[in-house]
Amino acid sequence: MHALSAIPQGRPVGVVRTTRSSSTGVSDYVVADLENAAQVQGLATYAPDVIVHTAARLPRSFDDKEAASSNAAIDSHVIRLAEETGASLIYLSSTSVYANSPLPWMETAEIGALSDYAAAKRYTELLLRALPSPTATIRIGSPYSAVGVDKPSVLYSFVKQAVAGQNLMVAGAGLRSQDFIHANDVAVAIRKAIDYLLQPRSTVTAELFNIGSGAPVTMASLAETVVEVCGSGRVVFTGISGGNDEYRADMNIDHAKAILDWRPAVPLETGIAQLARRLRGGNEDWLSI
Repeated sequence: MHALSAIPQGRPVGVVRTTRSSSTGVSDYVVADLENAAQVQGLATYAPDVIVHTAARLPRSFDDKEAASSNAAIDSHVIRLAEETGASLIYLSSTSVYANSPLPWMETAEIGALSDYAAAKRYTELLLRALPSPTATIRIGSPYSAVGVDKPSVLYSFVKQAVAGQNLMVAGAGLRSQDFIHANDVAVAIRKAIDYLLQPRSTVTAELFNIGSGAPVTMASLAETVVEVCGSGRVVFTGISGGNDEYRADMNIDHAKAILDWRPAVPLETGIAQLARRLRGGNEDWLSI
């Protein structure tokens, strides 16, 4: 929300579940449980022009049926709000929908069999196509920032270990790859999607964008980069293959470049250095580069 606070078209209003999570970076926010249909419908009084839907319950695994069910309920409530208010809707989806798609991942790729979590995401994507107002679905790579340091992600684990001078344990040959994208770049993409949806148009559109770095890194390369940037730690290959050794992330981001005039601007090395400073007790604006 911090990066969205200066939107010239109007004022952003953050929606938080509890007052403990009200540090949205904007002066206006409202407390609402998005799993509660009545509370979501109460947001209609704000008469939104654009709804940016980033909320989701993160799964313990991609086959987490409980998380998928919660997300489906949240999504349906937000979609109904968009229908009733006539607002455009921006929905943050996931690259998990590409689980069985050919590489590179294109927005037009055929979608194969999906886990419960990914299937719920895909179902919501399809629902957006039927909305009367313009919509944009954003499939995000592996987002990260230095705002929170307790995320269950290999990047956070590696930086924590390097800052502590510990070994960075890489499974197998470290060939699994991910596409890491800084939260600031995601926020800029959302800003540009808002501008795109609000511009005058003669036809209703439902757009779909990949938002990632476009430069996936292997776990071996990630570990080596973390050690180099942090100036501490040591890469150790376990020789034991992990369960996701065959996973590859390869996002094509040309559509977002062409339609939104968006490009990732934060190098991975910069984001790693930022996170390392945070872990070492540095104090700065973590959403500003």
